Amino acid sequence: MFDWFKRKVEVRYKVIEVKAPRSAQAWTKETKDAVGTLAHHPGFIALIDRLNLQKQMLESKCSKEFHKDLREASQPSETDA
Repeated sequence: MFDWFKRKVEVRYKVIEVKAPRSAQAWTKETKDAVGTLAHHPGFIALIDRLNLQKQMLESKCSKEFHKDLREASQPSETDA
């Protein structure tokens, strides 16, 4: 009856190919100030919420299926070898 109130979760994955490792950049005062303001940016908050949701989904899937935690899930199993 009230389906429009339910939050719909749609998970999409993107594969990004990185050709070469990125070099580390020095942190300037402007960079530090910009990073310091991220905690109050609505887009950053939404991104962190999405990452937390994905983490919870992975932890739930791992604990219910084959693995105890995420570290064990990230290692190849003996049957994969």
